Amino acid sequence: MKHFTKFLFLTLLSVMLGNVHVWGQATKTDVLDQAFTGVTGTNYVEWSGKTSNSNAVYAGQSAGGNSSIQLRSSNSNSGVVTTTSGGKVKSITVEWKSSTSAGRILQIYGKNTAYTAATDLYNSSNQGTLLGTIVMGTSTSLTIDGDYEYIGFRSASGAMYLTSVSIEWETGISYTITPTSNDTNMGTVSLSGSTITATPKTGYRVSKTTPYTVTPSGTATITDNEDNTFTVSNLTGL
Repeated sequence: MKHFTKFLFLTLLSVMLGNVHVWGQATKTDVLDQAFTGVTGTNYVEWSGKTSNSNAVYAGQSAGGNSSIQLRSSNSNSGVVTTTSGGKVKSITVEWKSSTSAGRILQIYGKNTAYTAATDLYNSSNQGTLLGTIVMGTSTSLTIDGDYEYIGFRSASGAMYLTSVSIEWETGISYTITPTSNDTNMGTVSLSGSTITATPKTGYRVSKTTPYTVTPSGTATITDNEDNTFTVSNLTGL
């Protein structure tokens, strides 16, 4: 009588974009307006802990005159900063209120350590690098050159009224592991954390010669634990 050995070939497919801190093409945009700050009226108020679409956390000091984010330069404490990064700053776009005087200048700063409050923007040791300016009546946006994880902005001089400020972040590439059996009639595979378990059906076993493949090639390291489990590590971008 001849005995046949049946095999389950475990195939690991699609190590795709998901939670590794490598800069990539994914972007998220935060939109800041008066409702975002929570400040109404003409009195200047400090606020903090505000979030939008990205992971960035914002703090600032502003008023809400003209249904806007109202900034000033006097008292050296008005502006908006990030206290937690949303990734790498890619651009900032402003929608000006017409009540802002022509020629008023919004200064944009960036650095790679966290801001603590808007007062940092008035201290040469804490304000970071002046990345550029946006001028009422002349410009509405600034593309950020270089790698900066934190951003802040303030009026260079005088009061200004901003309907909204949109900040685009380039977020980190992340990776998702998708395990797939090459034939579910022979068995299944499942994922828990970074460990994949192969469960052969009766009469089958995991192949000892070609137990897995990775697609795209080179995007992960697979360790065969020799107990029908496989550990995925060293996720990398292409």
